[in-house]
Amino acid sequence: ELPEVGPIAAEDIELALRNTRPSAHLHAHRYEQFNQDYGSHVIG
Repeated sequence: ELPEVGPIAAEDIELALRNTRPSAHLHAHRYEQFNQDYGSHVIG
């Protein structure tokens, strides 16, 4: 069972933003290439 989560305060968001690195956009080309190579395709 998951623990209960209390109310979220502005400080919680600020702390999360300070400790989270936005790295996905740095590797976007790798994700796009992977999706082109292995992604799903609709067959009509």
